[in-house]
Amino acid sequence: MMSIPTTVTCRDCGGLGLCSACDGTGRVQCAHCDDGWVVHDTWSYCDEPFQSIEPCDYCGGSGVQACADCGGSGLCDACNGSGEEVAIW
Repeated sequence: MMSIPTTVTCRDCGGLGLCSACDGTGRVQCAHCDDGWVVHDTWSYCDEPFQSIEPCDYCGGSGVQACADCGGSGLCDACNGSGEEVAIW
């Protein structure tokens, strides 16, 4: 029996060609901060608690990072953005 390759709609993106993890933007919300800022609970010299706020080291204070699923391209990794994949029948 001979196998015949044919193109079908990509199962990962449904034919859109866009990364489903970031909706095609190439960016996702940083998991290490809250809108680019990190809150640290600290104690003062007078033994009083206070909070310091600093920009996030992971995203540089932007609150977003490149999508790990598509490497920041916004394209579906399974079909390289074509919306189709090859199936063998």
